[in-house]
Amino acid sequence: MDFKDKNVLITGAASGLGRSLAIKLARLGAKEMLLDISEDGLKETCAAITSAGGMAVSCKVDVTRQEDIDRAREMVQQSHPAIDILIACAGILTTKGFGDTYADYEKIMAVNVNGYARTIFSFLPLLGRDAGGKQPSLKRGLVITISSMAGLVMTPNLQFYGISKAATRAMAKALRQHYWMASQPHMKVMNVNPPQFDTQLYVNSDLDAWIAKLRRQKKIPSPDTIADIVIKAARKNKEPQEVYPTALARLGAFGARWFPGLIEYSARAYYKKNQKAGPAPGS
Repeated sequence: MDFKDKNVLITGAASGLGRSLAIKLARLGAKEMLLDISEDGLKETCAAITSAGGMAVSCKVDVTRQEDIDRAREMVQQSHPAIDILIACAGILTTKGFGDTYADYEKIMAVNVNGYARTIFSFLPLLGRDAGGKQPSLKRGLVITISSMAGLVMTPNLQFYGISKAATRAMAKALRQHYWMASQPHMKVMNVNPPQFDTQLYVNSDLDAWIAKLRRQKKIPSPDTIADIVIKAARKNKEPQEVYPTALARLGAFGARWFPGLIEYSARAYYKKNQKAGPAPGS
């Protein structure tokens, strides 16, 4: 897909991967609507886009609040006849698990699962524009959901987060089936499964020190690296269904499919060796 003059909506655009995607797509000529709960972060992203010669408007949105999504949709409708690309990137991370509380579970599901669903449901009527040809009802567009290898390879200290990202993967698959049933072959859905990378999600989490160590050792990809891979996959003509941005992610996906017991054992061993210094669940 060519991004020039495409209308792109990005949630979670105030930092991390969402910001990297917004800046890089703006440089490719996209016209963007950026959503995030952090107003200051959105201003910084928009300033970077403007400096790069791009175009973007922003709206402070809490994806757990339907009224915020409705307000953003009204703003989009006023300036954009259709959305060519929707990127659902808003998310939070927690090391909580079944040793903690149901309230902890509800909190991450509200953002990582229900927030994605609420965004997709609300903007579904605006997604895609006329695909051309003899059938005027056909639309062309792209939905990108940002999941995680944590949704495929469950680790001991990312239980609730892993559940939320497994749901994101399932949501992308269900949306593909929706477009198939609606006879919309040009509406594509791409789900991205990055491994751990240097993102704001880890700030103030139990894993922040571990990620900082990997950053110093240059053993962790940057948001820019992941964004470049996502954009490259989206530009291909064939339907990019599941994207595994690094060799580690591809190895994990292969192992989860063919050697699930070994991958689960490896995840436990990795946690025990590298991350167990954090507080125990429920502490």
